Amino acid sequence: MEVCQFGEKNKRQHATIIVAFAGVGKTYCAEKYSNILDLDHLFFKYTYSKELIKSKSFEELKGIQEGRKQNPLWPQNFMQELVKNVSQYDIILVPAGKQILQCLDEANLDYILCYPKVECKAIYIKRYLKRGTNLEWIEKTQKNFEKTIKEFDSREGKKIILSGDETLEDKLIELNEIKGL
Repeated sequence: MEVCQFGEKNKRQHATIIVAFAGVGKTYCAEKYSNILDLDHLFFKYTYSKELIKSKSFEELKGIQEGRKQNPLWPQNFMQELVKNVSQYDIILVPAGKQILQCLDEANLDYILCYPKVECKAIYIKRYLKRGTNLEWIEKTQKNFEKTIKEFDSREGKKIILSGDETLEDKLIELNEIKGL
């Protein structure tokens, strides 16, 4: 297991940015701890029809193609929001997408990549189903799971790699970044 060292941040940053794989517990951590922000990209990346917003939960919107359009302000709008919040929180959690990683690299922002071991695939698929994520999104993620994890393994930089049923909160407590409540 590779473990990151907190506190080794870019001098322009206050917050530790954690780029986290879907299902590690970003939303849970942010709802439980006031010093953590879950900065999801969904409404920065896409615009949705009013009917879709009214009829679907946040998780159901993931992966839906019909009724959404790419936001022409993406990814600049997301990065502006991220930069706006780096002095407001201790930890900012963002989704682990290629475009987000590219933007963070281009902006020279330090981050930690958090993702599960490849053998945890079944655990994560169960988590997605339990939270009511759109089935199209789950199928796409299931199909690309191993490839995505291998890409993350090959990246340079700080990492938190989760085993079994571990969550991001478990690791943050273990690393003394948050105190269990």
